[in-house]
Order: sequence, then structure tokens, then C-alpha cells
Amino acid sequence: MEGVTVRRVREPEAARGASPEPEDAPRQPHGPPPGFNRYFEGGGRKLAFRAAYAVYEDYGLAEDAAQETMLAALTNWLELEPTRRNPWIIRVAKNKMIDILRKRRPEVEIPEELPVGPAQDGVVGRILVDQWLERLPPPLRETFVLHHVNGLSDRQIGERLGIGSRTVSNRLVDARILLRSSVRRTEKE
Repeated sequence: MEGVTVRRVREPEAARGASPEPEDAPRQPHGPPPGFNRYFEGGGRKLAFRAAYAVYEDYGLAEDAAQETMLAALTNWLELEPTRRNPWIIRVAKNKMIDILRKRRPEVEIPEELPVGPAQDGVVGRILVDQWLERLPPPLRETFVLHHVNGLSDRQIGERLGIGSRTVSNRLVDARILLRSSVRRTEKE
């Protein structure tokens, strides 16, 4: 293609974990630590949002998780190695989103059975259920199938997988939350 100019767009330095501000610059008495503002504005908050949104596709909740993540980053900024900031932000954002979802559990009705109505009976319903299950992370899918398909108790699943029964319960709840999200997306389509 002649006459086409291709420009490479580089990720901002702050979003890559490198800070153009010197790390040993004196900290202002009532301000953020050196390099934090540049990282935040250069893509750190967006990185936290994307990581949280990937866990559960809810814009408002992802914003909340990103805000909590950046507050945690501000608190721990001086202890974070510049090259490890992005992985730390991603991990914390995902964990914050999961925490937010767990706190919402009491107000969210989680179905014990997958909702397959009359319009989705038979082969179509089975295909949809298989697609929904494939979207689950492998540990959640395995736990969900052992419980709902094989009929094992939390204790039996824990013994089989080498995890605690509380972990089994948490995985089942997380699987139901993600399945509900998949069902809602399917209903909108």
C-alpha cells in the first residue's frame, strides 16, 4: 500500500511501570508519592479498570474496584518495584472485584439450577449450557460439574480436589455468578 504512513503508538511510560519522575525525589508532605500521579494518569487506572471488568462485566462495579485498587496502590506505592507495578495492579484489581461481588451475595439471588426455559428445551438448551460452562475458568467449571452434574457434596469435592469445603463453596458461588452473567448476555442477544 503506497502512500500510507503507519505510526506506532507506544504505551505511556507510566502504564508500563517506568516512572519518568525520579523515585528518590522528595515526597510532598500532603501529596502522593513521587511518580504516582504520572502512573495514574498515564494508564494505571485504566489498567485496573480493564482487569476488574474482565472478572465481571459491570461498568459501575469495575469502576469501584479500580478506585479501590488505585487507593491500595497509593498506600503501597513506595514498596512496589517499578517493574512489578502492572502485575500488582492487575492482581489487586481482580481481587477487589471478587471482593465486591462477594459482598453483594446476600442481595443477589443465585439460582441453584441453570435457567433453561421452555424456549430452550432439548438440544438448543444443552448447547447453551455447554457454552456457558465453557466460559467458566477450569477450577470453577470442575467444581460446578462435580456438584451439579455428579451430585457430590462440598466435602466430597474438597477431598477429590484437595481443597477445603469452604473453597468449594466459594467456587460454586463464583461459578453461579459468572453463569448468571453468561445467561444475561445470551438473553440480550
